[in-house]
Amino acid sequence: MSTVVVDDIGSCSDKCAATPGCQSINFYMKSSLCELNNKTVENTPSHKVQNNRAVYFKNPDPLPPEPVNGNFTEWSNWTSCSLSCGNGTRYRSRSCTNPAPAHGGKNCTGPYKETKNCNTQSCPVTLKNSVILRFHGSNQYWQDLSGFLSPVLQDASKSRWVRCWRAAFDGWNVTKTFHPKCDKQGPTVTIVRVGSYIFGGYSDVSWDSSNTYASSTKAFLFSLHNTRGYSPVKLPVVKDHQRAIYRCGHYGPIFGAGPSFGVSHDMYISNQASSNTNSYLYVFTYKAPPGCSYYNYCSFYTGNHLFTPNDVEVFYETTN
Repeated sequence: MSTVVVDDIGSCSDKCAATPGCQSINFYMKSSLCELNNKTVENTPSHKVQNNRAVYFKNPDPLPPEPVNGNFTEWSNWTSCSLSCGNGTRYRSRSCTNPAPAHGGKNCTGPYKETKNCNTQSCPVTLKNSVILRFHGSNQYWQDLSGFLSPVLQDASKSRWVRCWRAAFDGWNVTKTFHPKCDKQGPTVTIVRVGSYIFGGYSDVSWDSSNTYASSTKAFLFSLHNTRGYSPVKLPVVKDHQRAIYRCGHYGPIFGAGPSFGVSHDMYISNQASSNTNSYLYVFTYKAPPGCSYYNYCSFYTGNHLFTPNDVEVFYETTN
């Protein structure tokens, strides 16, 4: 531990008693050399001298080691936010190990963890609110549809979807329900259910009752559950985008145009659609689904090109 020269053996003993960690001494009488032994030396018998030239004895009352007060480490980096919206939290931490308290030393004083709020903006209203997707699909349905819609959102951080029409609840007379509720609302997504089949379309152009076509390069049709089971597919406008949707106060949502020989649209939802088979699916303006071809009716969506919907929902996009 250490070696010092002292006047006598009593001074050597006093020195050991006053030195923290000193367990014993070896005092060499001729040279007055005082060896202070720590615990390691004390546990090694060969270091315990006892002869006519030196004296060994243990410290009868060794002083305890000096107290070591604890000290904090540096703060860790802040964690990532727990939520992407809706008031999440993040935290950072530190420990009392720099050094840790020892020998009766004081513990650290102060917080071990700090927390702060993050991503406090409101979460967008998602298509999870769709009755069709919630009760006749699964989380995967709205996730896939949200993926289809992601590239055309007005503002990815603010856009939310608000339902303006649910036919099975609001009524099927489009002149009293769909158009008064959904016209001039901006971009919309239409979701249709026929039994277990779920499909629809998106338009970045508002619906209205003007009896006119509207141009769009962003509009698309989609199918989630079709004749192939759950097989999501997005079908964009591929030609005649000047007639991507048709707006008429006497009909529901209508997508696409058609050739001149009697067929007018790709997806047509009639008035009072739940009580007739006037609604139909055709291929002309939008990409052809698997197994369907242009200038032909298409049974991919529901097993038949004519359909009677169980429900139709329309959501409009807002950034407010």
